Amino acid sequence: LGRKVEDLTEETRFLRQQAGIPEDADIDLGGFKLKSKVEAAQLRALNSQLEREVADLEEDRRRLRNELRYRAKWQGEHAARLGLSARQLAMLEEYADALRFGNDAVFKEDLVRYDGSSASDGDGAPSVRYDPSVGIGARAVKELEAANKQLQER
Repeated sequence: LGRKVEDLTEETRFLRQQAGIPEDADIDLGGFKLKSKVEAAQLRALNSQLEREVADLEEDRRRLRNELRYRAKWQGEHAARLGLSARQLAMLEEYADALRFGNDAVFKEDLVRYDGSSASDGDGAPSVRYDPSVGIGARAVKELEAANKQLQER
């Protein structure tokens, strides 16, 4: 401890020399100490706030994890009751959400002419029909139709 005090004394002399301050001059450290205390108090308050936020996020994470577990269990049971796979039930729910929120463009069927050409190729004559095998959601539609057929056969 004595060695550290000597080192600090010598460092202070050196710094006073560099700054051009006489060794016997008094320096008011009140403002510096106050500024240090304020900064430390701000950092403690910030740390406390961040700890509360972390605790809240951990609670949210725990709650969401439990909810996901419950939903997975529920979806498995619900899918089994309907005779669907969990994947088919998820696709059905995705489609229902898309309809509910007006974002069903992913599942809409493309217009196709009876001869197989695209409806945008010509004048849009009445030979246009919907072909569910062409749209982006065709695989989902086919899987759900197959599941429905299996249910009807039971």
